Amino acid sequence: KYVGLAGHPGGHSNISDNDLDDIIIKKNQFATNADYKVYFVTQFFFEAKVFKSWEQHINSLGNKLNIHAGIAGPASLKILFSYAKSCGVGNSIKFLSKQALNIKKITTTKTPNKLIADLAEYKFNNPASRLTKLHLYPFGGMKKTSQWMNSILENPIKIKDSNEFENFLIK
Repeated sequence: KYVGLAGHPGGHSNISDNDLDDIIIKKNQFATNADYKVYFVTQFFFEAKVFKSWEQHINSLGNKLNIHAGIAGPASLKILFSYAKSCGVGNSIKFLSKQALNIKKITTTKTPNKLIADLAEYKFNNPASRLTKLHLYPFGGMKKTSQWMNSILENPIKIKDSNEFENFLIK
């Protein structure tokens, strides 16, 4: 009844931007005749501004499909960098490279807390946004992702001034 189609907020290393635009248009046309619900599920990204500008762009192309934002679950920067490199996610590689300059951070677990808080703020301020769900990629492993998700369910969320969650530790 539901089919998720790929969306690329950070572009794609093997597909031109013009071709990606044509694909967005064709996927929307296809969805109008499908006898099931079609939505976009995006590749992962690490900054809300990447999603915001992509959604604005695809809306200018006539997008009518809902969006499930692809979020990398908790993982070390080393693992995230490896996945970003193998998936050809250019903007993510640039973002992670800046983070990796602090060698101390390279082995610590990075959670998507700030990204989720930023996306929630974006959705709150833009109710017409087609962002409807998050899609978690468990790059750091299912156990780590599940522990992180359970900690969110079991504890009240408090957001710091930096727009990050407070008190969410991964075992």
